[in-house]
Amino acid sequence: MPIVLIDYDSLCKGENRRYDLVSFDNVSSGLALGRSLLARGCRNIAFLLKTGSPPSVVDRMRGVSAAVVESGGSWSWRDNVLACDTADSRYICAFVRRRRPDAIVCGNDLIAVRLRALLVSAKCLDRMSLAGFDNQSEAERLGIVSVSHPCDKLAHVALRTLLSRLRNPTDTVHTVLVPGSVVVR
Repeated sequence: MPIVLIDYDSLCKGENRRYDLVSFDNVSSGLALGRSLLARGCRNIAFLLKTGSPPSVVDRMRGVSAAVVESGGSWSWRDNVLACDTADSRYICAFVRRRRPDAIVCGNDLIAVRLRALLVSAKCLDRMSLAGFDNQSEAERLGIVSVSHPCDKLAHVALRTLLSRLRNPTDTVHTVLVPGSVVVR
């Protein structure tokens, strides 16, 4: 029976993949978000990487960092990454005061919403953009830039991949990455 995985293959990493995979392209979506922030004038971009984040969030950070580097900026763990939980207000506020980022990207919109609340209560949000992924309504209400997941397109591509696999069961296994689109607010 043909199988097409959607989003992630938890059983196999690398070249020994047994099933077709259709997934959100986290790296290129992070790249597009980073480029969008840079085009809006942000030069000092940071990424909040929550402890225990999945590989998809690390890939989003890789995309953002690639945008910064391709624009001539630099990216380092020390200067650009807040590796902590959103409840660690002391660390986050110290990072913001020391590094003065003009944008902080989060692994998803709900983390960006929590970060915004923390920064507002600590009076650290001054002229800073926040961004995330998933295009959640709460992020929209608060003006947080986001990347939308093309769920309909993922479903369409997964169905086409499955139909192709039914017609050609011995074809090479495919991975199809579908990028999201930046929602500027």
